[in-house]
Amino acid sequence: DNVNGVNALSEIGLGYRRAGYTYSNATVGHRTTSWAGYTQGDIYFATRNVTTDTAPTERMTIRDNGNVGIGTTGPGAKLHISKTNAGQTTLLALQNPNITTSDTVDIDFSSETGAPTPTARISTIRTNRASTGDTDMAFLVNRGGTLTEWMRIKDTGNVGIGTTGPGQLLELSKGATGNTTIKFTRNSAASYLGVTDADNIVTGAAAGDMQMYSAGNLWLWSGGGKTLMTGNVGIGTTAPLSPLQLGAVFALQQD
Repeated sequence: DNVNGVNALSEIGLGYRRAGYTYSNATVGHRTTSWAGYTQGDIYFATRNVTTDTAPTERMTIRDNGNVGIGTTGPGAKLHISKTNAGQTTLLALQNPNITTSDTVDIDFSSETGAPTPTARISTIRTNRASTGDTDMAFLVNRGGTLTEWMRIKDTGNVGIGTTGPGQLLELSKGATGNTTIKFTRNSAASYLGVTDADNIVTGAAAGDMQMYSAGNLWLWSGGGKTLMTGNVGIGTTAPLSPLQLGAVFALQQD
C-alpha cells in the first residue's frame, strides 16, 4: 500500500527476485483516482523488457470508467491502443492460421441490442493456398436482415462496387436489374453518367445505352486539345445514322 489519497497504489509483484533487488519483473496494481466516498480507481498491468533492476512499465490500464488502454494510461474510448513509433506501425493483428482458399478474417459491427448480430462487416478473403497469401478485402452492410457485399478490393488492386470480380481498376455494376449510375452534385445542380434503363437519364435512350447528362454545358477535352469519339454521333438527333449527323438546323462558321 502507498499513502492514502489520489494516486495511492496497491500492487502485487510477480516474478523472481534476488536479494538486494528493488523491483519485481511485473506488477498488477490499483491506483486510486478519487478519495471521496468509497473511493474509485484504475487497474493497471506493468512489465519490463530489460534484465536490469528497473521498475516495470505500465502496459495496459483499465480505467475507473471501464475504458481500456494499451500503450496509454488515459484511454478515450472503450479500447484505445497507442504506440509512438516512426514509420509503419502495426497496432492490431488479426490472424486465421487456416490457409484454405476462401477462408476469412472478419471484423463485425453491430448496432443491435441483445445478442451482437452483425449489421456491417469488413472481411479479408484468402484467394489461394500459396505462401504468397493473396487476399481480397470485402465490405458488407445489412439490408433487409442479410449482410450483403457491396464493395470488394481484389488482390490485383481492382475495385468493384456491386461486383465481386472487377475486371478493371474500377468497375461498377447493378447486375441484371437496376441502374449503374454515377451522380455528380454541386450545390443543387446534378450531372449523371451511367448505363441505365431506357430514358432514365436521357430522353430517347434505350436500356443499356451509355447515357450522359449535364446540368450545365458538357465539355469533352483531351490534353492535345482534340475531342475523339467513336461510333455514330448525333447533334440535334437521338438516332444518328452516320459517324456525325447534325439536326435540321445548324450553322458552320469560321472567324
